[in-house]
Amino acid sequence: MKQTTLRAAAATCIALAPLHAGAVTFVLDFTSTQTLSTFTTTGFDSSGFSFGAATDAQIQNDILEAVREDFLDYPTSDIDPNSPLAPGKELDIDIVLGSGGVYTGTDPLYYFVGIGSTTSTTGLGVGFVGSYNNILQVGTTTAMTFTNNVANILNTQCNSLNGYDGLINSIVGTTSHEIGHNLSLLHPNVTATEPNPGESAYGILATGASPVNMPNSERCVDRAFSYDNFATLIDNVGTRDLPDTPAPVPLVGSGALLGSALLAFGAMRRRRQV
Repeated sequence: MKQTTLRAAAATCIALAPLHAGAVTFVLDFTSTQTLSTFTTTGFDSSGFSFGAATDAQIQNDILEAVREDFLDYPTSDIDPNSPLAPGKELDIDIVLGSGGVYTGTDPLYYFVGIGSTTSTTGLGVGFVGSYNNILQVGTTTAMTFTNNVANILNTQCNSLNGYDGLINSIVGTTSHEIGHNLSLLHPNVTATEPNPGESAYGILATGASPVNMPNSERCVDRAFSYDNFATLIDNVGTRDLPDTPAPVPLVGSGALLGSALLAFGAMRRRRQV
């Protein structure tokens, strides 16, 4: 494991026409060959990571859930007063799992994210940079995470720091970062860290390049979009109501206790601890 900073390996950004308004779906594809400009991914190989006995299906589902939580489990302002997200709302976006370059859902705006090995020797990922009110070509690959490069640079360090969760974070951070570019977010142009509700002082759009100079160790923890970044996501894709949760049926004689427990659970459900 080479414990180097990622100044030379910062994610590549390619300018493209922006996204338009409305619900949008990103399909995480771990299995098929994907092409984006001159870059290619050929499917996910977990052997470069110290995942132990975890199956590929488990790893892929854990990555899927963690990326979903970056976009859909952001704390609302009643939980975190600094959050730009209104109570009862979530981004109007979907993150799903796909394979073979095929999307079987019904959302009209869908884009593929290739997560797998590449022959590119630099960078952890790549993503088209979009902005509001224009359209990326529906059904194309718009972002990639180069998992063999992630493994080469981060496996030993992230496994040592946070074990399985650290390895998942090392992949998820780049994946959410590149999708963020698709939704018009750019690397921060500041030397200071950006306020966010994650475990790290560095937001998801931070890089190891100047002026941010994020240490590699921060890629091993649960990062989050900065409050400013998430406000931009809200402006660009809009929000929708949170799915209704059926009211629980209290146990006889334990209604007050159960009610307190449910309130506590509701306060905690909005953030991932991966």
